[in-house]
Amino acid sequence: MPTRSVLLGLALLTAGCSASKKPNDDAATDHLELSSRGNDPPPVAEFRAWAKKHAHQILLDDTAARAEDLRPFGDIVGQARVVALSEPFHGGHEPLALRNRLIRYLVTEKGFTAVTLETGLAQSKPLYDYVLGAPSISDSTLRASFTYGFGEWAENLELLRSLRAFNVARSAAQRVRLYGIDLPGQITGPASEALAPVLEYLDHADPAIGAAVHAQLADVVPRFTARRYVALSNADKDMIAAKIHDLVALIRRNRVSFTESSPRDEYEWALRQAVNAEQDLALMRLLTPAFLAAVDSLDSGRGRLPRDPRQLEARTVREAAMAENVAWVLEREGQRGRIVSFAHDAHQQGHVLDLDQRAAWAPFVAGLQPAGMFARAMFGADLVTIGTYYGRYDGPDSVAAQRPDSTGTDALFASLALPAFLADLRAIPANTRLHQWLMHSYPTRWGDQGRPLVSPLRAYDAVVYIDHISPARPAK
Repeated sequence: MPTRSVLLGLALLTAGCSASKKPNDDAATDHLELSSRGNDPPPVAEFRAWAKKHAHQILLDDTAARAEDLRPFGDIVGQARVVALSEPFHGGHEPLALRNRLIRYLVTEKGFTAVTLETGLAQSKPLYDYVLGAPSISDSTLRASFTYGFGEWAENLELLRSLRAFNVARSAAQRVRLYGIDLPGQITGPASEALAPVLEYLDHADPAIGAAVHAQLADVVPRFTARRYVALSNADKDMIAAKIHDLVALIRRNRVSFTESSPRDEYEWALRQAVNAEQDLALMRLLTPAFLAAVDSLDSGRGRLPRDPRQLEARTVREAAMAENVAWVLEREGQRGRIVSFAHDAHQQGHVLDLDQRAAWAPFVAGLQPAGMFARAMFGADLVTIGTYYGRYDGPDSVAAQRPDSTGTDALFASLALPAFLADLRAIPANTRLHQWLMHSYPTRWGDQGRPLVSPLRAYDAVVYIDHISPARPAK
């Protein structure tokens, strides 16, 4: 069952308004960027005829030894350097198990060098170290190094062990790496978790500087959470912001001496962890006590989020930061670098977000830009985005109460009656009814936050369909 932090993370994932619009643009203007909602029935016959050649049945079980069914996946990826793979909601076993298979295939067969996950970048350093073979990292440490409670799912620990086993027999240059790309705190946790590893690094790289920074940040760390930060005076907020910016500048200007006294990799991580804190600060400076109170009311089953351009900008910060962190990973990986980036569908899709207007979150979603739009602007043709649709979920929570849409995309994909398949939407001829139908937006499901309206052809390059999803397995 999704935790409160997962649900609040989903609330903040819908990233901000277009830079071309004024802050006071209304919802109707935002909707001008969306393709119109489709009303025609699904073109089932046309889809089945096209699918005979272009839809490929795939296996879901991560224990499957053979990879022949994934070769069409390799064709879809082509020479892209970034593959954005998604899940329709957090906590489903089959999307995570399939993710593990696809990552193993891309690493072993296509030379991919890195994996990024929707979890805090700053906290993910132990995951990175473990995958590269570091000794003495316990399962409890690994679980705690995931944010949103994702460490409590066995499939995530299985991914770590699979990548670690792959790296055992390979040289340092041939090993695959794993990174988090999300913000450390937002409104769900302490952003100060990004500062702790930076302070630890400084203690090692230069004890004198470390001691000075500890003293400078002593009054920052306990207040560096969204709920404490928004309650501060403007003067205190500015003081904390200045100290965080100064920390990043200090690490940058001491690059030469720090990399002489410590490994370059450790330096690069400390710098990025400080930047990750700075990214979270940018979000927190836009939050308001009224918004956090509205979130609390909504979380308790009351109220509706107000439409507030300032909060849209705050969520823009998170989405832009996630894409920028993927770009940092790609830069680190060098010319041979290729990345599998895994996150929620709503982060990965390539058009502005929309939501059924009856949903409590709807005033806060229409026209927002997800990280996938930022990624497309950054990576262009080097990015391939794969969305995930599903039939039913046999879970114990409210996600299971959402039924598939019998008049839209859910019904179209279910018409093939396959347990799971992969299809390259780019192969649909542009002058066909099927193409025109898939350009419109249809209700789909992203957990229990309401039904977003998604245009498959505008959101994704390809799609995975999974008929049946069960709950993720608890980590032992």
